[in-house]
Amino acid sequence: MTRQALSEHQVTTFLAEALGQDVSDVAAIDHGEWSKAFSFRRDAADYIVRFSTTQADFLTDRLAMRYASSALLVPRVAKLGQAFGGFYAISNKAAGEFIDDLDQAGLRRLLPSLFSTLDAARRVDLSASHGFGGWGADGNREPTPDAGKPPLSHNPSRHRAPSRVPASCAAGREVPFRDRVANLLPCERRLQLPRLAFCASSTRG
Repeated sequence: MTRQALSEHQVTTFLAEALGQDVSDVAAIDHGEWSKAFSFRRDAADYIVRFSTTQADFLTDRLAMRYASSALLVPRVAKLGQAFGGFYAISNKAAGEFIDDLDQAGLRRLLPSLFSTLDAARRVDLSASHGFGGWGADGNREPTPDAGKPPLSHNPSRHRAPSRVPASCAAGREVPFRDRVANLLPCERRLQLPRLAFCASSTRG
């Protein structure tokens, strides 16, 4: 998907018309695969506005707010609408850094928080939804061109599980994510993530 090509001047003008003249400090953010993002300030608060040619992902972002908690931080989507021949979403800005920009020391500091966040995401109650994989604005599995087709033949010998499985997993007990990656150790040059073994109890859904 091609991101919309927008300038800071265009976005500043748009935000001033949509939100009022107290918008300031509009700045482009380089990261983003399917949307073009800008940060800005209004009423002494920090926000992010994103522009995209499709609205679907903005709707699922808004839906994800229902799962937010003190352990699972999800930025609040404050406003959705149309602009520049596409769509936009305004969210509260979450403080932090991009993982891709961290060095080894930064990754070391991040891991405990990252694992706790993944644990919190795994504990989210999804009983009101169905399916897995890509999801739509209703929280259910998004239809795909292959939906309804019989699955491809599967050869178990080609998809062996990792040889080292924690004893608690073998016993069927739930294990925190951080414990399942106990063998994750930074090497001298970079941080490497081995394949992980998950308990059946933590992959249901």
